[in-house]
Amino acid sequence: MSDKERIESLRAYCNCTWRDLAQRLGVKSVQTFLDIRNGKINISNTLRQKILYEYPEINPLWLNGDDKEMLIGRDNIDNFRQYFPSATDSEIYEGKGMVEYPIGCVLMIHRVGSVANIVSGNDYIVETADYAIARKVIVESADTLRLIATDKAMDNGTPIYKDMIVKTSDIVKMHSIVGYLVPERISKN
Repeated sequence: MSDKERIESLRAYCNCTWRDLAQRLGVKSVQTFLDIRNGKINISNTLRQKILYEYPEINPLWLNGDDKEMLIGRDNIDNFRQYFPSATDSEIYEGKGMVEYPIGCVLMIHRVGSVANIVSGNDYIVETADYAIARKVIVESADTLRLIATDKAMDNGTPIYKDMIVKTSDIVKMHSIVGYLVPERISKN
């Protein structure tokens, strides 16, 4: 499938006009889409990032021309496993918890069966009845985990996020983050 066909499929999926799509993606001119459709230019990395940010369900491999499935779903998880054989699932990262992962990337995850299997210092998605958050996890004790906030800070030195303490009994589900995919690169943890 060519970039022309992909951009036309995207517009059809979004069920909007070219002008509407340009506005949604923050593209200054509809001419960009016309140029892609006429084969004058390809979909740029910047446009890919905008598409994946606005439509995180779009399969980044499809957008790059490396997969036939336009949408991320259980039916195409096997396409990602070639890069992350230990992954048992995937999740689109929405920016909850760690600035280290780009918003809209696909987190490749592996279900952790027991809190006893946690490797202190690794990245996890921790789910309780109240939240699901991606954080670096430190085992404080047999019944307490520290969810480490990023070391990033605002200009005035105030941390962007604060560490959280969670009781292991409050954890509903945990997944280890084994890596992530973004349109222009693959990164393994």
